[in-house]
Amino acid sequence: MNQFIINIKNYSDQDIYNYILDRLSRRGFDEIAGCKFDKEDLYGQSLLVNKIDINNSDYVSEILRCEYNEGYNYGTFRIAIERFALEIKSLNISYEALYLHKKDNPNSFIWINNIYKENFSSEISSNWIKNPIAENIKKEFIENAKCIDARAYDAFLIT
Repeated sequence: MNQFIINIKNYSDQDIYNYILDRLSRRGFDEIAGCKFDKEDLYGQSLLVNKIDINNSDYVSEILRCEYNEGYNYGTFRIAIERFALEIKSLNISYEALYLHKKDNPNSFIWINNIYKENFSSEISSNWIKNPIAENIKKEFIENAKCIDARAYDAFLIT
């Protein structure tokens, strides 16, 4: 594959987007890649950080674009999220969930799963999918929202 995504996390109110693009350009990035820029202002929060035994900077990032079902919103979804976080923490696996949204569109959101372990899918299959509590949480998720699409990426942390 010859495409990639650069995700810039900004933890301040200052717009650093142009500054970063300028620095990349001055260091020759334009000679390596041609970019389509999507400066979508998304506000986010970390829903769950369960980083256990992470010893490398590569991981898998799954990005899901979702919409709330009629009559549901973040407030109704929050209960299911909290139950999900408690269950995932009890599995002792390296995992992070992020929630992103636009201020002007409260009916949609992006859910990001960052998976920091090679055998994550086998652990999830044996410890999560067959778990009765997980079944109830999945039903709550489906009741609150539907995901339009999901894409998984090999990700690398660059600091």
